[in-house]
Amino acid sequence: MQKIKPFFKFLLFNTIFFIILVFLLLIISFPLNYSLIIASILLIVCYFSKDKYSFILICCSFTFIIICFELILFFFKAPIYYRPFEMLATESINYGGCFISNHSMSFEMPYGDLYAMSKADKSIIENHNINFITDKYGFRNKNNFHDQEYILFGDSFIFGASTDQSDILSEVLTNNYNLKTYNAGFPGEIPAYIKKYNFFKKKYNNKFKSIFLIFEGNDFPCPVNIPNESSLKQKLKKSFFYRIFFYVRQFYRELKVYRLFYNLTSRLTKKEQKVVVIKKIKNDNIGFYKEYMDVTKNDKQCESWNYIKDIFVKIRNEIELIVFIPTKYRVYSNLIEPFNNKLPNEQWQFVETMSKEINIKAINLTEPLITASKELIKTNQYTYWRDDTHWNANGIKVAAEEIVKIIKINKNN
Repeated sequence: MQKIKPFFKFLLFNTIFFIILVFLLLIISFPLNYSLIIASILLIVCYFSKDKYSFILICCSFTFIIICFELILFFFKAPIYYRPFEMLATESINYGGCFISNHSMSFEMPYGDLYAMSKADKSIIENHNINFITDKYGFRNKNNFHDQEYILFGDSFIFGASTDQSDILSEVLTNNYNLKTYNAGFPGEIPAYIKKYNFFKKKYNNKFKSIFLIFEGNDFPCPVNIPNESSLKQKLKKSFFYRIFFYVRQFYRELKVYRLFYNLTSRLTKKEQKVVVIKKIKNDNIGFYKEYMDVTKNDKQCESWNYIKDIFVKIRNEIELIVFIPTKYRVYSNLIEPFNNKLPNEQWQFVETMSKEINIKAINLTEPLITASKELIKTNQYTYWRDDTHWNANGIKVAAEEIVKIIKINKNN
């Protein structure tokens, strides 16, 4: 018992520094459980070293190193990122994923996400410069929301990954068609889009019309991980203590040191290399994400997709339009594999059936994009970036045209 008392005195003496060390480990992207284990081991080692201040010295030294790293990354603008998404991505407690608010930057993209995944074939690279502007909510808009008629909800296709600010869908609809549109896009899945919709509905009392854009590639997971609102985890998220935890976590996740180490550890701990398939169209090599190719070839509907219907049926009277975005492989399959172009389309068939059952207008962009792609290929142009999974300005123009057609029909009716 007498031997235990000195340890507890040592523990009480170093409690604050133990918390600081855990926090510092979180900053360099260690998970909380690992951070607690490492800090505990160091605490025990320092106790047996018989040096009363050794643990404090470790914490102070580690703090100094972290601060130096942060200053170096801030002043020397270290090239950690290949696109603005990773650089600016953050989170709101009210509406989930977003970007750092009120930010404006010009960014040179050396390559797209397909090359970043594999770095296998430099011939697909299309480096270009993009402007990236966010509003007060951290969404990609030049102006804040001020009674725009439409809000776009969706993922990276909507916020315009790899695309200049002037060419993103909301800008094209607003500037080319006088369709005042707000962009609430951010990478995620349908429940994340609904969280953003609920925020704007509550904030602005439904003074807008909703357009949901659903991507074939990642909006139809199987099985679906549906959050249980009655679970203890979801209840804790509504507590005061969770808000404190959220803002503390938000603070260190926006540090440049955290983003650097998070990117490094993510690459080092990848379970497997993401496969990118290179195909030739005319004289150009073009990349395709193997996982999305497999999704495109899927010939069965997943029973758990019905959660999509359950979500949209609750707000069906407030939805102007659902837009189905095909994968890059679906758009170009008949050009790279002309004898194997009878692809199933279970994802669209599900959306089409659902939209008819709950009386929501839905459109499929596949055929318009295929038609435009065949025409553009004559001049060596594309509707999707050759080194990326996302559409480019040409593809966005096609989407804008189709959306405007339907909206005009809806207004006339």
